[in-house]
Amino acid sequence: MIKRELKLYTVKELHDVFSSGKIIIPDYQREGDIWTTSDKQYFIDSIYNNFSVPKFYIRTNGVEDKWELVEGQQRLAWAIDGFIKNKFNLRSDKSIPQEMRESFFCDLDSDAVDKILNRVVEVEMVECTREEVREMFDRLNRGRIISSAERRNGIEGDFRDSCIDLSEHKMILGKVDGSLKRFKGHEIAAQVTMLEIEEGPRNLKAKDMEIAYKAYADSSELSKHKKRVKRVLNEMYYIFKIRESYMNFSNFLTIYLFFSELIRCYTYSSKKVCFEDYNQFFDDFYIKKKEISKKMKAMEPIPAEDMDFVVYNESLSNTVNKETLETRHSILMKRFLDEFPEVKAKDTNRFFTREQKEEIHNAAGKTCEGVEGFDCPVLGEVHELGYFEYDHDEEHADGGLTTIANGRCRCPECHSYKTSQNVKSRKSGQTLMF
Repeated sequence: MIKRELKLYTVKELHDVFSSGKIIIPDYQREGDIWTTSDKQYFIDSIYNNFSVPKFYIRTNGVEDKWELVEGQQRLAWAIDGFIKNKFNLRSDKSIPQEMRESFFCDLDSDAVDKILNRVVEVEMVECTREEVREMFDRLNRGRIISSAERRNGIEGDFRDSCIDLSEHKMILGKVDGSLKRFKGHEIAAQVTMLEIEEGPRNLKAKDMEIAYKAYADSSELSKHKKRVKRVLNEMYYIFKIRESYMNFSNFLTIYLFFSELIRCYTYSSKKVCFEDYNQFFDDFYIKKKEISKKMKAMEPIPAEDMDFVVYNESLSNTVNKETLETRHSILMKRFLDEFPEVKAKDTNRFFTREQKEEIHNAAGKTCEGVEGFDCPVLGEVHELGYFEYDHDEEHADGGLTTIANGRCRCPECHSYKTSQNVKSRKSGQTLMF
């Protein structure tokens, strides 16, 4: 049962408590400085002129040293605190006396300061559970201009925490073309995580994401999906050296899907296609897309070979629908694979069967086949089948098949050395990191 108690504070008293660090902004709250300067000025105007202002809601739970600001972050943390710290001035409006217009807090005379600081505001102190406070936050913000992403941030759990972490990835922070305010970065992180869970296109509307936040609130499966998201974002970060104009919200998901499938299903390596090739491909694709868009608006004839760009542009009317995502993804993949036929689908069989291992083991004389540049510690020694590890001579990621002909029998030390050398070469840019 929620316990409530209405208290009266002066602006100064409430601000003093906030400044002391006793009032904290909980993680289910909206992002920080959302209000415009005009919004903040208008609120201070209301304080000065004694107009009614909404109540503040604080969760105390009987604890004296730490309180949660459930509702009122923009008013307290950004408007009141910002004005007192001279971060913005008063409005130039007839509701403000002529001599005070456009003044900063430090410029006000003592009477004006007292009028603002001694203004009494209502604060509702509540004691409730975490579930109840999230429900309270949601109810208080129903009907307000609050984004779906901001509301989802109030759904605690593994999925939300993962999205918070992924939203800080350098690809999202540094190379997405658009504002990430109001938890937009969290929304992108949620969407790409859902694409990895599905391993392909799916509906990514607000209600779908809310379901995912709740379904994966406590999930041991989420870590593997998060790992795949990071791998794809890492690749995108290394390939796109600058913030490209086409890397906006509507195209980001399509490009992410492209690399996700490429890494998962194709021979994704710079032995096949180099960084510059990917950059040039996307530059050319989106330049052409823009050209066709202009022709469509001018109602000019479109060449038959470019009709897929018409379909692509038309699909942008709904960027988070499964069907339109599939449409854009298939067009992008087909264009790429037509241009780079050397990129082949990976062998769907990643691991050698026991029968294959036995054949490879016998063909090697039940000894380690070694690795060039490394002194095998068991060279020439005969060991049982289970002692060895069975490796692709041509890497699986580079198109190597899971066949006896491409299999090698290696001791754990030789296999580990070969793997470490591959990792080093990828980090040096010789092959992509996946």
